[in-house]
Amino acid sequence: MDSVVGDDQTLPFDINGSCSMSKLPDSIDVGDFSMDNMTAPTFPDKMSPVKTALTLKDYENQIMTLKKENFNLKLRIYFMEERMQQKCDDSTEDIYKTNIELKVEVESMKRDLAEKHELLVSASKALESLAGRESGDSLRVRERAHREMDALRDTLNKRIAELEQGLRAAEKEVDKMAAIAEQEKVRSIGMEKQLLALGPSGTFTPIHVPSHDLQQALQEKNSVIDQLRISVMNQEAVIQQLQSTGRDHGTDTPTTEHTLQLSALIGQKDQELQTLRAELGREKGRTEKDHQGFTEQLNEVSRLETAQRQLNEEMNQFRAMNQNLSKTLEDIQNNNKVLSGKLEETENELGSEKKNALKRDKTIQGLSLVLKEKEKEIEELCHEIEDRDEALAKAREAAHKAQLQKYQASQIRHSIGCVPGPIHQSRCMHQPMAVCYVIHCAVGAWKCYVM
Repeated sequence: MDSVVGDDQTLPFDINGSCSMSKLPDSIDVGDFSMDNMTAPTFPDKMSPVKTALTLKDYENQIMTLKKENFNLKLRIYFMEERMQQKCDDSTEDIYKTNIELKVEVESMKRDLAEKHELLVSASKALESLAGRESGDSLRVRERAHREMDALRDTLNKRIAELEQGLRAAEKEVDKMAAIAEQEKVRSIGMEKQLLALGPSGTFTPIHVPSHDLQQALQEKNSVIDQLRISVMNQEAVIQQLQSTGRDHGTDTPTTEHTLQLSALIGQKDQELQTLRAELGREKGRTEKDHQGFTEQLNEVSRLETAQRQLNEEMNQFRAMNQNLSKTLEDIQNNNKVLSGKLEETENELGSEKKNALKRDKTIQGLSLVLKEKEKEIEELCHEIEDRDEALAKAREAAHKAQLQKYQASQIRHSIGCVPGPIHQSRCMHQPMAVCYVIHCAVGAWKCYVM
């Protein structure tokens, strides 16, 4: 009985109190139950906040475990009550042991509840940070994509406007050069007609030659002029021959008719010769002027042809650049379509993530309610255990009083020298609040002692 009444120094509990924190071993520390130590065996690798957060299946497993523990605890309380009813009169040692075990289990359940609550808080914080970060990243990506698309669209519009302006200017220049070339062509045809009209009748045939054959026509005119010179020289030779023939026949007496014919022929030939010489001079002047003008016209035509070729090359370059820009614009539009598709996919993913986050929040709220209910149940169990502790303390006090009364009765019997006999306990008539012990002495008398 002394071992039951006294405190056991090996246990962290005493009979009067529920738990003595000073008697707990030093190895049990609040720091040992931090989040790192709890998550270290469960999550050995370094994981992101999304992977660290418990899933719905984990929460369901935890709820099932808590339900099993609660059921086991209720069974133990039931069996403890049943055992207390059976052994309350015999011994209180089993009751103390059961009480100690129940207190240990309650403390462990409190610790597990605190750990699960911390896990729940950390999971909710991780989900909130993840949702905020994903929403911020999606907004930044969308704004950056819109800015890039706007800048690219403005650049392309400016480039297309510049190319269209250059193309219109080139078309105007080409039209202007074509008009100038047409005017020069008309003027060269008019000059050609004038040259053909200046030639003697029967020598040339009016042929419409193009502008690039005018030089050949001038060469033909030069050859005609040379032929005229040769004919003039032949005429002079004929005249000289006639004059020499007349001198050779000077001894003869020419007839008057023959002399007149020769004089008339000579005068006619002189006139024709002078006319031919004058015509030749005029023709030479005209030919030189026409040749000079034709040379200038040829130079102008060659310059215009060179300019036209350059303009055609520039036009081809502009067309090639326009085609390249059109292809680039199509590629950019295709890229924009692809980016738009990706953006829609990202928005859909964000929507699904938000829905999942809402579901997780609802699940967390439900689990919080379940945990609160479990806390209430644990508090009720703690109150029941406290009630049991009070009942045990009262039983212990009653047992202690009974033992003390037995000891006092034995002392009284020894002091009066009575033989061992029965001791009867009853209420005293003179003092109702006192306990009266009736002892049978050796002489056969009964004595009453008030305690």
